[in-house]
Amino acid sequence: MFGLGGATSGHAWRDDELVERHRRIDVNAMARNGALIEGAVTTWRWPDGEKATVRASHGRIILIGDRVQVIRFGLIPLTLIHGGARARLICRCGAGAYFLYDDKHGAFACRRCCGYEYRCRHRMRYRRSLKEKIDG
Repeated sequence: MFGLGGATSGHAWRDDELVERHRRIDVNAMARNGALIEGAVTTWRWPDGEKATVRASHGRIILIGDRVQVIRFGLIPLTLIHGGARARLICRCGAGAYFLYDDKHGAFACRRCCGYEYRCRHRMRYRRSLKEKIDG
């Protein structure tokens, strides 16, 4: 068997460690729907039917659902040619992210703080024909 090294070599990723299995908040979707405008009160709905109220206030959103969490956001200026700015959520670790995920304790944090990975990096990673050539 041909082995590939790397930071996660030998780690078998469980389904609950993959981002696709967890709720997430998307700053771009929030911006499109006006949820980041000062004083806005909107509802955020997840595919599983759960929902939360989002209140925007002075560079932060207050997410009110199963629990209450204050999440800061910031604007990153785009190029001088295009102008404008793009929003990013600020994780508890201080990193900016376009998505925050529901961690194991019911709070939202970046993928790294949650310890999650993307399925495409670990499941069915290589084309079947390539894998057969390596194994075969």
